[in-house]
Amino acid sequence: MKELELEKQCWGRILTDDAYSKSKVEESAMTREKHGYWKHKKIPSDKYVKGYYYARECQCSICGKESPIENQKCTYCGSIMDLSEPKE
Repeated sequence: MKELELEKQCWGRILTDDAYSKSKVEESAMTREKHGYWKHKKIPSDKYVKGYYYARECQCSICGKESPIENQKCTYCGSIMDLSEPKE
């Protein structure tokens, strides 16, 4: 309990419970992880039945960098890739 009271002290003043919870929300918003998805580029081609094929590289929806492999995280910006690409 004493640790919680010490944590509530901020810049020499004691925060109320509402201000304390608000500061925690602001803190989590600053450290919030980004979530995204891999974009797949369609390349038009008459060789395929649908008229296109997908490029081997995929692109991060957050930073736009290309990656040769779909990882669980973007190697450039660290976004977690757990969302699905929106339908066209």
